[in-house]
Amino acid sequence: EIVWSAGRVNALSVQANGTVLLGTESQGLAVYSEPGTVTAARWSGDPSVLSISEGAHAEYLFGTGNGLWGGTPSLQQKLIGSTSLPNSRVTATLWGRGHARWLGTDSGTIARIGASHPFVSVATLNEGKMAFAFSPALGGKGIWIQESGAMVHFVDGSLQRYTPPPALQLYSMRPLATDPQGNVWTADVARGLIKLREGTFTLYGRADGLPRIDIHCLLVSKLTGKVWMGFVGGGLAVYDGKTFTAIRAAVLGCEGPVRGIAETSDNTIWIATEAGQLCRVPAAGHPQG
Repeated sequence: EIVWSAGRVNALSVQANGTVLLGTESQGLAVYSEPGTVTAARWSGDPSVLSISEGAHAEYLFGTGNGLWGGTPSLQQKLIGSTSLPNSRVTATLWGRGHARWLGTDSGTIARIGASHPFVSVATLNEGKMAFAFSPALGGKGIWIQESGAMVHFVDGSLQRYTPPPALQLYSMRPLATDPQGNVWTADVARGLIKLREGTFTLYGRADGLPRIDIHCLLVSKLTGKVWMGFVGGGLAVYDGKTFTAIRAAVLGCEGPVRGIAETSDNTIWIATEAGQLCRVPAAGHPQG
């Protein structure tokens, strides 16, 4: 079911109250709330929103081509600008514990902003590496970072890097998600779904039942623990730990590459496509069981 159409979408997030946040390439931040109200936040300079992370009390973060912003649906303010992040785009954000706000850039800077403390640069990835995504670690023990070619655990001020073995022949890992069991999930658009558990990588491909390998985005459901995948070629798949179930684009009512997946507290699944379509996954599209 298509409920709204915008320009190219880079990021998607849903707040606890059901408000949907879309980061677009050319139209800034779009805020969608039922029964169909859309508001947009724009600013001078680069309008692209590259990442979004929701916090408590209707607050959120979003990273742009010219800094880190925060606020509520009715008010946005720049938290960190180009002075602190010269020649960098904020490509990853995370609202962590204790009101800590994290950001990662395309130049590899990892930084934290506390509730009452200024911007602090805490780590730098390998030269030339970009921070693609963040996810909280199990039990609040640091955060996971998706960088070019590796998954990085940042905890107690140090970086522990996990690199897939050459035999897996992975080239471009981008999305990142963690589950309640401590597994860390990512994907390679040319190989399929990847799980990291206790230092061991497992690759899931067509031979394992994955309907497509061109995964662009991931979501681990907080309610069911299932892993949702959106594909470059369109459509979704869901993995329950044993079986992959495909959900075709025709069922979703949305065509084209899936750029983001998000979940509400009542298990409503939203997706956004590259063409800017915001779609609610119908109940009939959810795998049973």
